[in-house]
Amino acid sequence: MLMCDHDLDIYLDHRWLPQTTSEFGRRMAEIYAQAARLLAAAAARLAKSLDRPDIPERLKYIVQRETARALFESAELSAMSSQQRAMNAYAKFLDTNSKVWRKAAMRWLHQSIADLAASRQRAIAFGFSENSWYLRNINRWLTNELQEHFLAKLLMPRK
Repeated sequence: MLMCDHDLDIYLDHRWLPQTTSEFGRRMAEIYAQAARLLAAAAARLAKSLDRPDIPERLKYIVQRETARALFESAELSAMSSQQRAMNAYAKFLDTNSKVWRKAAMRWLHQSIADLAASRQRAIAFGFSENSWYLRNINRWLTNELQEHFLAKLLMPRK
């Protein structure tokens, strides 16, 4: 994912690159999106393999679980992509105070929040409990952070 290009003290983890206008931020958003598409396609191929009548029950269970896991991870990567696009647009807004970049940042933040909701549903379908680390401390926290920190700031007039 090219994270080795950055010093470790500038981001929390792979879900959170700083607001950036660099080429690196744009590339990361596309890498996440491409990985999401590839995983979704792999999940579709796995699901299609279940159409065979001769598949043993034990193998069917494994394939169903792997399909659900791949769909969750694909949804998470989609959320990471839209979030990075939001951070890229947000940085450009901060640099320019442009209404165009403000609107783009808001659009991508809303998309990221929607993608996190989809990821949450896929995590539950895979078997995560509402009290799991991911749902409590990653998905819920990040959704709130995007809504309360970034969207709220975009809705306030800049001085």
